[in-house]
Amino acid sequence: MGTLPYYQIGMALVIAVFCVLLWFQKLPSVESLQNLANTVNTKGGNILTLAFFTILFFFTGLGFAYWTLNRMIEGKLSADNAIVMTGMQWIMGAAFGGSFSSMLKVMSGENPEPVVKTAEKTTVSAEVTGDGK
Repeated sequence: MGTLPYYQIGMALVIAVFCVLLWFQKLPSVESLQNLANTVNTKGGNILTLAFFTILFFFTGLGFAYWTLNRMIEGKLSADNAIVMTGMQWIMGAAFGGSFSSMLKVMSGENPEPVVKTAEKTTVSAEVTGDGK
């Protein structure tokens, strides 16, 4: 019999905690969740969220690299495996690079002014003559 993956244990734990909180009527109120969302939606909240994901993706990339090297040493993967290289490229390029560059952008404080084009007013007047037929 195999062991449960960590994510299944985590999901079961989250559901169990939710059921216990629901049973004892200790779930957070809508106002407190709204206050939490408003706090995360500030500049500081964005920096903390992006820092969390940057660290998460960095260590995920390291773990993936060591896992890949271990599989190569065991002979289960070849060094030119395209799927492994695509996964590493996504983790370090899109995931880590995206969250890290977004965090730097938020921390720099530069907010470019939006380009707003205003249309010129054009007045058209028409004069109708005759009986309108």
